[in-house]
Amino acid sequence: KDPVDALYEFLAAEIPLESRHNDLGKRILTLVSITPGFKWATTHGIPLMLNQPKYAITICKDTSSGVDNWEVRVGWCSFFVGDVKPNIQAGDYRVYMVSENLNTNRPVQREWTYLDFRAERTTETTMAAFAEEQAHIAAGGGVSTPRYERKKVTRGAF
Repeated sequence: KDPVDALYEFLAAEIPLESRHNDLGKRILTLVSITPGFKWATTHGIPLMLNQPKYAITICKDTSSGVDNWEVRVGWCSFFVGDVKPNIQAGDYRVYMVSENLNTNRPVQREWTYLDFRAERTTETTMAAFAEEQAHIAAGGGVSTPRYERKKVTRGAF
C-alpha cells in the first residue's frame, strides 16, 4: 500500500472529516521525513550521523470546551554523536522534536510549522523505549485526563 494513501486512510478513520484541517495530511507528511532532523543538526553543527530515528504521530481529543477539538502532533527522536566513529549504533546524546498542533488554522501567510527540539546526554542504547515514552507524554501522559482523551499513538513512518 502506498504510504501516502495509508496516512490519509488512517486520518479518515481516526478524526471526523469536519474536525480535520484540510492541510493536515500534508503537514504530517512534511514532518515524517529526515528533513527536520537534518536541518536541526546542520544548524547546530552536529555531524549528520543520526542513529535509530523514530517517529510518532499523536492524536488527542480535547473535550474541555464541550466541543471535540482534535490535536495532532508529530514527534521524532534519534541518537547523535559528537565524534563520528565506524559501527556506532547509538550515541552519546539524543534529540527529540515535537511539533505544534498540526490540526489548526494558521494565518494565510504562514507556511511553516513550529517545532520544539531538545537534546540531552544519554547512556541509553536503544531508542524504541524512549520513543514510546515520549509518544505517551505527547498524548497527554498516555492516560485520559479531564482535558484530553487519549485517542491513538502511532509509531513509525507510514
